[in-house]
Amino acid sequence: MFLRNLKSKVVLLSALLAGSVGTAQAIPQTWVDIDGDVGALIGGQYTYTHDITDGWNGFRPGIDTLSSATLSIWLFDDQGILGSDSKWLLGDKQESVKFNLDDSGWTASGNVGLLSDFWFDVTSLLDDGLLTVVVKAVSGDFRFGASILTARGDTATNVPEPATLTLFGFGLLAVGFAARRKRA
Repeated sequence: MFLRNLKSKVVLLSALLAGSVGTAQAIPQTWVDIDGDVGALIGGQYTYTHDITDGWNGFRPGIDTLSSATLSIWLFDDQGILGSDSKWLLGDKQESVKFNLDDSGWTASGNVGLLSDFWFDVTSLLDDGLLTVVVKAVSGDFRFGASILTARGDTATNVPEPATLTLFGFGLLAVGFAARRKRA
């Protein structure tokens, strides 16, 4: 009788422990931030900061994870317009620019008037969800069009910890044993 009772207790305890081991669910997420003053004249250096932590579904540093990020920056000639064949119809065409992302060093870009895309290491975003961008006019002056930061990763859902569920299971087990002992 004791052996049979012990066997059922071990099976019940094993079932409770196996049920208490939960895993956190990760849901794929994309965070997008648009920043900068559209139309701002850049003749020297222009600085702005992207923040993917704002909003109701913002990135949570230390909780959410990032796997990749893309930064798209559009600058245009202050003197010209872009034709249907993607060539400048007017303008001085002498602008050149460099970019710096979170003090990672200066990166040269193509001609002003084209969209520049940057794929970069997301470690700076993991710490605080902020990306500071510095645009520097090397020659000429131009206008700021847009800057779009797109970060991809996983957001964690709120799942109870396995230890909490284990303690809850032991509590239920103790209540069951106490009720059974009382009946006997």
